[in-house]
Amino acid sequence: MIVHERYDGGVLVRSFVVLLLAGSSVAQDATGFDRSVGRLLEGHCIQCHGGGSPKADLDLRGLGGDASSVAELGMLLGVRDRLLAGDMPPPGRERPGHDQVKTALEWANGALAARVGRLKLDPGRATIRRLSRVEYVNSIRDLFGIETEVAETFPADDLGYGFDNIGDAVTFSTLHIEKYAVAAEKVAADVISMEVPGEPAVRRIQAAEMASTLGDRSLRGGAHFLFTNGRVSATVELPRRGRYLLRAGVWAQQAGPERAKADLLVERRRVKTLKVKATREKREVYEFELDMEGGSRRVSLAFTNDYYRPDDPVPSERDRNLVVEWLEVVGPIDQPPLTRGHRWLFAADPGHGGAARRGRPMLREMLRRIWRRPPTSSEMSGVGGVMKDKMARGASFREALRLALAAALVSPNFLFRVELPNQPDSAVAEDIGPWQLASRLSYFIWSSTPDDELYRLAAKGTLGNGEVLVRQALRMLRDPKATALATQFASQWLELRNLADASPDPGRFPGYTDALAADLRTETERFFESVLREGRPVQDLVDAPYTFVNARLAQHYGLEGAFDQTFRRVALKDGRRGGILGHGSVHVVTSNPTRTSPVKRGKWLLENILGTPPPPPPPGADSFPGEESINDAATLRARMAEHRKNATCASCHVRMDALGLTMENFDAVGRWRGSEGARPVDATGELPDGRKLDGIAALKAFVRRDPLYVRCVAKKLFVYAIGRDVSDADALALELLVSRIGDAPSLEELVLAIVRTDAFRRRRSPG
Repeated sequence: MIVHERYDGGVLVRSFVVLLLAGSSVAQDATGFDRSVGRLLEGHCIQCHGGGSPKADLDLRGLGGDASSVAELGMLLGVRDRLLAGDMPPPGRERPGHDQVKTALEWANGALAARVGRLKLDPGRATIRRLSRVEYVNSIRDLFGIETEVAETFPADDLGYGFDNIGDAVTFSTLHIEKYAVAAEKVAADVISMEVPGEPAVRRIQAAEMASTLGDRSLRGGAHFLFTNGRVSATVELPRRGRYLLRAGVWAQQAGPERAKADLLVERRRVKTLKVKATREKREVYEFELDMEGGSRRVSLAFTNDYYRPDDPVPSERDRNLVVEWLEVVGPIDQPPLTRGHRWLFAADPGHGGAARRGRPMLREMLRRIWRRPPTSSEMSGVGGVMKDKMARGASFREALRLALAAALVSPNFLFRVELPNQPDSAVAEDIGPWQLASRLSYFIWSSTPDDELYRLAAKGTLGNGEVLVRQALRMLRDPKATALATQFASQWLELRNLADASPDPGRFPGYTDALAADLRTETERFFESVLREGRPVQDLVDAPYTFVNARLAQHYGLEGAFDQTFRRVALKDGRRGGILGHGSVHVVTSNPTRTSPVKRGKWLLENILGTPPPPPPPGADSFPGEESINDAATLRARMAEHRKNATCASCHVRMDALGLTMENFDAVGRWRGSEGARPVDATGELPDGRKLDGIAALKAFVRRDPLYVRCVAKKLFVYAIGRDVSDADALALELLVSRIGDAPSLEELVLAIVRTDAFRRRRSPG
């Protein structure tokens, strides 16, 4: 990478061009180091980063022209990045000339390009990872074909390095165990149908179990004698919506000119009127079919045509009564809607033999899919024993199968992504197994369990082949489930989840609602997905001529046109909204409830866009004195300038504030403002090296050409994919990756490059 500079209006302007430096004209030997990097370090860095107590515990005195180890090249990489950022030396100290910086960068980049590839880099080892709530729900969906909300009861996921899938950060408690057990039983009940074709359940309700509007006086000898118009009712639990058969054991004491009549009701709706011909001597069963909803349903039989003439000369014609002995609800009698999980599970059922013979192939298929690998014989015996014990206590085969499924779902083999070493005592790095590699790939791209194609390749042992792995990654990126990279990776990288906790002052921002917050997040996720699927360069994430809005969001942004509640792509003619830096989602999560926060916005840019996060502020220095008195942009800018006069604060705030101030045209809820009150908004910022940025367009252009941005995106994807922080070896591997992939890669190219890395495909053995 070579730095080209020119002066424009007296201001130093820097641009960066990525080159393959294997043939650089800058000598990559100790003499070249002394003339370039060494001279710069001695004149501007060693004073602080040397001696007995070097600042930031960084001692640069040991860095020399023969740097070749991981530690030495990692230190050189860090120096290079600080020079690229332009934030060292800190304000108040003499800065190196641009020619000196250029020469030092040429030497550093040449050395890194020439030497990193020779190293045998440690691929590292990821800590065991518990499934996040989203990963749990997605896995259940893709395993069994059901949508479930059970994970909403789980404890909130912990974040590490901005993501919820970091093994070192996630916790596990007894509360997790309790919630997982309840969820597993619910999922098992939803997946495995208890309906056996041709054997519908029969729910008979005897008269003594029914409630009568006539009270207990109507109950005689095991039947309800309705001697006047009245009703008997009972509540039944139905497993699902479907077709049912209703039967009634009724007869009548006939009298008068017509037969006794009875209305059959479900809830309060009459579904059938029975003309009861049956008598005590000639009993009949009345039945018919109807569709009913699942859940608790009240079924009633009402006597509607009472007749009473005590003076009739014929005794048998004096009194008409209805007698109800029982009601039955049979079913469902239609074909049950089987879940995907039920279908693949029973596809493994041989259909003959005893429970053990039927259960064994079904258990093997169940555990292979749920645990994402073939089960061992002892594991089969353990879960098989659960089924055997359940059936010994009188349970049916399907009830026992449900219990086995629940047991599999509460097992650590499902809840955790476990990567056991192939050779525990080995002292060298090894390839991870094909089943574990399938899980790494699927949870990276889909945030979910592997599909049948990945399992097929894992079983063949060919998934570890580099070209096969890349082809699978490409296939998965084109699958609709790759939307997870937008809803999971991008939403966490860009901190969009914080929108749910944002609370802009309703007095100052009355139009901000929870619905608008959801729309803001959807806009950014849809935009990210479009950049991914259209193969656009990652630079388009920060600046593109389009976005996605619905009517509510278009009104919030002041966009003209006809919109409805459906999100659609719209072209943008100015340089304001295009790209994530113009999205209201980013502006909201980087603001305070009552005003914008250039400091938060600058910090967000450094951490998430440029990959150069500032250190935590010293105790007591994390806010302005008299913060509550800041009520406009001019006062805020003045207070920030005062804050930067403190040398301790200035080293970080000069660059951070300058970047954040360029976004001041967006208010705390993402609306554009050209002025605040009678004053025009000042959206200018000056970087430590004298470069000036004026407004959002200048910020976008700055980020687009800054090579630190591409490196930051690559690093964020790497951390999300591997599930741990970046080590020195990883940083060098990423440097090599980015240098080979070019200066404007697409998101797809970055994903594929990470899949190819040793860190993704291999691991360090415990030995």
